[in-house]
Parts: sequence; structure tokens; C-alpha cells
Amino acid sequence: MEAQRRHTSAIQESLDTLLARLGVVDNERQQGALPPLHPTASSSNAGGIPAFDGEENPPPPVARNRLKPGAPPSFDGDRAKGRAFMNSCVLYQSLCAAEFQDDQAKIHWVLSYMKSDRAATFADRTIRYETKYDSPRYGSWDAFQKVFIETFCPENESTHALMRLESDRYFQGKRTVDAYVDEFEDLIDLSGYSDDLAIVLKFRRGLNPVLQDKIAESGRDRPPDNAPDKWYAAARRFDQNRLANEAFHSAGVRRHAATPASAAGFTASAFSRNAAPRPTPVTAPTSAQTPRPPPRPFQQRALPPGIPMDIDAQRARQAPLTCRRCGGPGHFARDCPTGFDVRLLSQDDRDDLLESLLALKDTVPMPAPDDQNGDGLEEEDFVHSSE
Repeated sequence: MEAQRRHTSAIQESLDTLLARLGVVDNERQQGALPPLHPTASSSNAGGIPAFDGEENPPPPVARNRLKPGAPPSFDGDRAKGRAFMNSCVLYQSLCAAEFQDDQAKIHWVLSYMKSDRAATFADRTIRYETKYDSPRYGSWDAFQKVFIETFCPENESTHALMRLESDRYFQGKRTVDAYVDEFEDLIDLSGYSDDLAIVLKFRRGLNPVLQDKIAESGRDRPPDNAPDKWYAAARRFDQNRLANEAFHSAGVRRHAATPASAAGFTASAFSRNAAPRPTPVTAPTSAQTPRPPPRPFQQRALPPGIPMDIDAQRARQAPLTCRRCGGPGHFARDCPTGFDVRLLSQDDRDDLLESLLALKDTVPMPAPDDQNGDGLEEEDFVHSSE
């Protein structure tokens, strides 16, 4: 406690001395012996930030960036992905510039995401050079970015884009409009096309013919021929309308297919139950046709007590009549109209029919042969003449 007390007293004495000295400095400054500490136009530093006087007008605090951008994905050296990887790195560095002290920090941060294949070889070669010569391999960020583009980005991008636009490989085909528009915009950007009229003509040439005709014949809503952005928007809008229309029709087909016939009949009867019943036309019966009474719905009649229910009769009433021969409803096999059609007979029925026909042929007497030649010769004359 005594040591703590002495330490506190020493601190207090130092504070008193400092305050006394500050008081003397303030008095001398008020008398003009010392220059003022307040900032002026000439006392500002080279960066335009006013000096701090210790009493008033402190410098504004540096605002820290609280954004948390997504880190770029790992890069394996594929040329098709090189441009996207570099763009993601540049975007992250622009949003979090305070986290990078100099260009070397940016370069090493990018190398940390180059972890496999050609990218890992490039990073290892860079680190090995810096370790061997104790100096940075690339003097600035621009130098590193130039080497990266030459090593990991597609070669002659503008030439490839121009060649693709001059062929039919960029046509929409079976792709969606969004995919087609995205690729077309990239090709235009890489090729360096600047004439809006030529861009619209190229876009219309590769667009789906049906969609192109609808946009070109849309009347007042037709975009001008020198506005590529409006053509892109019109293509997307018409394609969305087409997809919505197809979804509507497909939903209607599924709804009708899922509705059973009984439900459809019930719905129709529900709408027409208030309407007057239609009269049933009465036709006069013919001699060959006996009028049948209309079918009555099955109703279970109450049986007198003590009489058991005939279950088979009830089942016969409920089950529809079905022919065992042709499978048609409303008649039995003995009354089947196709019973005498040989093509509809089974193999056993065909064998039975063939046997009956052969037996019938054996029992029928054959007629005596007539004299076809008309010579009138009898058997005896024939014998005598042959002798």
C-alpha cells in the first residue's frame, strides 16, 4: 500500500508539472511569443488534412469500411476462368482498400488463392524468386496484372469474339433468351463493336426467328434499330410472356386430365339443375325390335322379416353384364354377335368347328356322276368295245 501510494503521488506531481507548463505556454501564446496552434490554409499538410491543435477541431475519425464482400474462389489456372477471377480480386480490393498496405500486399493476397494446377505453379515460382533474390518479383500491381492476363486469360479475345460474331455459332438455338443475351453482350464488349445499328442487326440475326418476328411486328412497341438495350429488354419480355402462356396451357391440360368423368358430369348437372328437363324423344318400336325399359338405378328393396337376402342376386344386379367372348358389355357369350366370326374364335372353337364340318361332309351323300361327254355308252358297251 505504501509503494502504491508513492507511485500515485509521483504521477500526480508529473501531471501538475505538465499542467503548469501548459499554462505558461498558453500565456506566452496569448502574448504573441509563440505561434497559434489553430489550423489555417497555410498550416495544412500536403494532403489537405488540418493539423491537430490539441484543444479544438480534432481531425475527423477515419471511417472504417464495414462491408464484408465475398472472397474470390480458388483459381486453378484455367484460361476460361482467369478473367472472372481477376475481376473478383479487383472488386474485393476496391471495397476493402484499407486492408492492403501496398501493392505487394495485394499481389501476395491474390497468390494465396492460386492453389492448384497451373495457378499453383505460377504462385510457387513467384515466391521462390522473392525468396532467392530477397526482392519482389513484380514491382507494382499493374505489372503483376499484365503478366496475369497474358498467362491466365484467353489469348486474342477480341479476334475470337469477332470470328464468332461473323459465324452462326453465337445463335440462340435451344438456349434461353437470357443466356443468349449474356453471351452476345460479352462478345460485343470483347470485339469492340461501337455501331449500334450493326449491333442490333447482329442481335436480330442470331435471335430465334419466331421471337424476332414478334418483336419486329409489335407495332408501336417495336424498339428502334439503333437501340441494342431496348432490343435486349424486348426479347426478354416476349420470352417471359411466351413461357407464362405455355405454363398456363400446360396447367389447363393437367387440370382437365385430372378431372374424372363422374366429377365432370356432376359439375355439368350442378349447373343445369335449375334448367327445365329436356323431353326424351319417343320412337315407335318395330317388329324386329322390342322396346326395352330404361335402366333404373339400383335400389335395395326391404325384405320381409324371416326371408334371407339373396347375395348372389344382389351381386348380379350390381355387376354389369360382360361377354366372355368379345369383352363387350350388355350381352352374354351365347348372344354374342361375333360368335360366328372365324377370326374371333379361339383355337379350341376353331378345332371344334373344323371337326363338325368334316363330319358333316362325310354324312352328306354324293350325287351320281352325270354323263358329261354325251356319248351314251353304257358300261357293258364299253367292255365289249374294249375287247
